[in-house]
Amino acid sequence: MVTETDGKILNKIKQWQKESGNLPPILILYSQLFNAQLDIRSQLPEVEAGLSMSVRVPQLDRGIPLLRFEDISIDWELLRKSLQQVISILTQFAADNPELNTRLQNPEILNNLPDTVRECYHAHTQNSHPQETGDDLTGLVINLAFRPFLIHYSKGLIHLVDQNQWRRGYCPVCGGIPDFAFLDKERGSRWLLCSRCDAEWLFQRLECPYCRARNSDLLSYYSDQDELYRVYVCDQCKYYLKAIDLRKTENEVILPLERYLTTDLDAQAYRNGYLAYHSIPENDGVNKQPKIS
Repeated sequence: MVTETDGKILNKIKQWQKESGNLPPILILYSQLFNAQLDIRSQLPEVEAGLSMSVRVPQLDRGIPLLRFEDISIDWELLRKSLQQVISILTQFAADNPELNTRLQNPEILNNLPDTVRECYHAHTQNSHPQETGDDLTGLVINLAFRPFLIHYSKGLIHLVDQNQWRRGYCPVCGGIPDFAFLDKERGSRWLLCSRCDAEWLFQRLECPYCRARNSDLLSYYSDQDELYRVYVCDQCKYYLKAIDLRKTENEVILPLERYLTTDLDAQAYRNGYLAYHSIPENDGVNKQPKIS
């Protein structure tokens, strides 16, 4: 099912393409992946809130997300189709990178699929550290292919979450980590956006969602000239989080798109010595400062 937000994303991409003639490569990639994921989502059955979720809601008070891997009804043939679409898109996008293409065509990505998907699901939750996720490319492909399944469940379950009670640094639906944030128009409250299911949840302004630091001496942010965008940084864990202040714009903001419209902020954060949470260098310890080349 195409939601209102999905329709807005499709229309916005078409509008940009019409106005500019050519989209930037990152938006071309996003557009292709987004359309492939919509195709998969259109074939998924309606989420039944009867998944004993109402029984599990009280667990939210103890910090346990709603959706366990075992709750997800996976059509494995449909997931294989999703994987093949993702591999095809990434292969085309990386046409000038023979090494990457060779790795993408490695059939091992499709082997032992149930175990691999389960491992990737648990590896990107609040209880894991990025260095534990195994092969980065396999994790990327699996997560992109599994994303439409998680978004589908998230849209059916997010209404069960009491936003004033959750306030944790990981997703109340799937346990995923946030990769974007926004300040709402009403009170400037900070909300986080899940990196894999797009659920939104309320969070503290003065707290790092990754290491839970609350010391104001360790937490700060910098913004652009118009103060529309922010980059929150933590000097305890050395991670950053991009955000948009909705009080500063009259135009409609489509949050999933903002991840890809703000790559200049990623580059700036890297230059300043911070990393996105999922990109910790391999073999670096939890409390080590990442090495920036």
